[in-house]
Order: sequence, then C-alpha cells, then structure tokens
Amino acid sequence: MAIFVGACVQSVTIDPDWDGGPERYADVRVEWPLNQFTERELHEEAVLVALAGPLAELLHRGVSPLKIFQIRFLI
Repeated sequence: MAIFVGACVQSVTIDPDWDGGPERYADVRVEWPLNQFTERELHEEAVLVALAGPLAELLHRGVSPLKIFQIRFLI
C-alpha cells in the first residue's frame, strides 16, 4: 500500500527488535517524499498505509469484506 500511494518502503521485517516498547509482530519503515503531498494528503495516505496491515490480517483470518465494510461505518 505504501508504494501504491507514493511512499518508499525502506525495510520490512516479521522479527523486529524489542526496543522496550509494546510487543510487535512486524516492523515496516516508510519514507515519505514530503514535497509530493499536501499536509492533508500526507495524513490521509499515512492512515491508509497504517490500516492496510490490520485489514490484510482480517482478510487472512477469514473475516468477510462485507463485515469489514460494516465495521468501517460503526467507527
């Protein structure tokens, strides 16, 4: 998703270092070309990228796209 919206993926791992923060199962580092986006566009694209992983997990676990659509409108 990050590449699709115009960002550059620097690294991806499913075995991130524990840095004293919350336990994580993956780590993705994304570089944003700040001169290509307005502030609002950058925020919108960052949200899309942040939600892409959890959405992919829901689909992988068998949650139907219709259920995901319904969840979206409850928020």
